[in-house]
Amino acid sequence: MLLRLALVFFALGCTVRPLHAQADGVEHWVVQHPSDFATLPAPIRSSLEQRGCTIAQDTSRHRPHNVIRGQFERPGQQDWAVLCMRGQSTQLLIYWESRVARLDSLSVDIPRDHPDIEIADPTYITEHAEFYGWPDSLPRSIVHYGVELGSGCCSHIYYREAGRWILTPGAD
Repeated sequence: MLLRLALVFFALGCTVRPLHAQADGVEHWVVQHPSDFATLPAPIRSSLEQRGCTIAQDTSRHRPHNVIRGQFERPGQQDWAVLCMRGQSTQLLIYWESRVARLDSLSVDIPRDHPDIEIADPTYITEHAEFYGWPDSLPRSIVHYGVELGSGCCSHIYYREAGRWILTPGAD
C-alpha cells in the first residue's frame, strides 16, 4: 500500500517526507510541500510556502488530500481550503475566490496522528445537523459546502454563514 501511494506521488512529481511512524515502525503519514500540489494556483502555492506550511498525507489513501477546492462561502464561488502544518501548530487556511488577498486562517486542534480535511456537501451537513441536533446558529437552508475537519470519530464541520464560521458536528 505504501509503495503504491509513493509511486502515485512520484508519478505526480511529489516529494514525500515522513511525518509520523506507527508503534510497529511503519510510516503511515508523510508531509509534502505546497509545490508538490500542481492543482493549486501558483499564488496560493507561493503564499503557503512563505508561511512555511507543509501538508500531511495519509499513505493509506490513493490520492493527494488536505488541499480541497469547493464553494465554501456561496454557491458558484471557487475557494481553496488547505490544512497547513507548521511545527506543533495546525491551521485551516481558506483562500476565498482563489485569491491570496482574501484569506481566513483558523487555528485548529486536531490529533497529530490523523489530520484530515474533506468537503462537506449541503446534504451531508443537513443529515448530520438533523441527527446530532441542529445548532441554533446554523441556518436551516444549507446552500454551499463546508469543510469537515478530522475523519471517522469526532470530526467537525466548519460552515461559513454571513461572514462568520459555525462549527457543527460531523462524523462520530
